[in-house]
Amino acid sequence: MKSGIESGSVSVKDIEKSKHAIDYIDNLIPELIKKKTIFLTKQTELNNQLEIFDNNKLLKLINDLEKSRSNISDAKTKIISIENQIDSSHSSIHDMISKLELNLKQASSISYKVLHTENDLQN
Repeated sequence: MKSGIESGSVSVKDIEKSKHAIDYIDNLIPELIKKKTIFLTKQTELNNQLEIFDNNKLLKLINDLEKSRSNISDAKTKIISIENQIDSSHSSIHDMISKLELNLKQASSISYKVLHTENDLQN
């Protein structure tokens, strides 16, 4: 290329400037090749290090975690529902006891009081 510039077969505005640019690029090429080689080596090392991570296993664990969170949410909802049913049952039992006391009074003209505790309702 430089010989073409010097002989005039390659037309340039400034011969010295063009030759200087060519020399600069020629001197830069080995350094760029060295940097590319270092980059490729580092890239290979990093890719090898990434292989220790099993992406499929990680995705499975993430999926299992999401399922577990969903199951926990479902369990909490069921607990609330069961607690509401228990509260409703306790209320119904109290109403039934009151009705029983009223029916006993109407049947025998004697007031009866059915005694119970919260422990009686838990068994």
